[in-house]
Amino acid sequence: MHLPARAGGEPAAVRLHRGEARPPVREVVWLGEEGPDVLARREQLAGGFDTRHVADASARQALCAKVRRTLFTVAIALAVVGGAQGARQALPPFPRISPLCHRADFASQGGTVRAGLCRPAGSARLPALVVLHGCGGFGGIDEVLARDLPAHGIATFYVDYFGLTPPPSKRGFCGAGDRIRSAFGIWQQIVVDATDALRRTPGIDPTRVGALGWSMGAGLALATAQYGAGETPLRRSPFRVLVVLSAFDESSNARALPPTLVLSGGRGDAVPESEATGLYRTLRGAGVPAVLHVYPGGNHSWKRRQGAAAERWTLAFLRRYLSPGAPR
Repeated sequence: MHLPARAGGEPAAVRLHRGEARPPVREVVWLGEEGPDVLARREQLAGGFDTRHVADASARQALCAKVRRTLFTVAIALAVVGGAQGARQALPPFPRISPLCHRADFASQGGTVRAGLCRPAGSARLPALVVLHGCGGFGGIDEVLARDLPAHGIATFYVDYFGLTPPPSKRGFCGAGDRIRSAFGIWQQIVVDATDALRRTPGIDPTRVGALGWSMGAGLALATAQYGAGETPLRRSPFRVLVVLSAFDESSNARALPPTLVLSGGRGDAVPESEATGLYRTLRGAGVPAVLHVYPGGNHSWKRRQGAAAERWTLAFLRRYLSPGAPR
């Protein structure tokens, strides 16, 4: 399995108050050089390693692996915030989010994974997204987008990727520590199998299947897009597009990534804004089409006006990159 540098815990976020004036929204098209504070933070998180100075390929690969292990330790520290692990919990009921959705469970690793396929009635040859929730399970901005995008002609496949690894507490895998490590490879395979199942679904265009994830689901989408279900870097992502909300910069094989939309909640997001800008810069540097939107004064939850902005940005991006004949 390929573990992300940080698993993306989801602590309570600063919320927008009702009646608050809408903050200005900005789209970042290109960024200047990172300041010394950001560079110092990245160096500290990476244990002081800068792999650009290692010329030998095998030595560099080993060093990158050490960096990823070091960064994953930071991920566990983030995820542990929120309390002790409890007993393993039964899976919650699968959400009924829209009349346009029906259950479409699929097989993975000898088990059955719950999923909901949402699409307009009578539609054919639709583009589609595998939608991945955060560490707490269903109910976040992921569910909102899975519900709303089909009304705009984009099918969604809402996947319970915890299905083969029941969460250790009522908070899902938030605060799960090392249990994320043991589950992550299983989740990657589930995402690969979900993508294959979606491509085989009648009425879905198999050449226009992407992935969308929020927080830990975004990290899972990024890892699977670059490494599939293993550790070997892919030459090409299994996804046509990628949409990540509140994601850490997990881009060690960025050249494999498809056109990617990066969304950040700004300074109030539990995932620092610098992670989004860092990911965007890496994508652009690798020649990957990328769009970055930052919602200043936002938070990690993507509710109300912030959530509406995320939906607008996502739709505009998907219309550009999931249309027939769109650039890859």
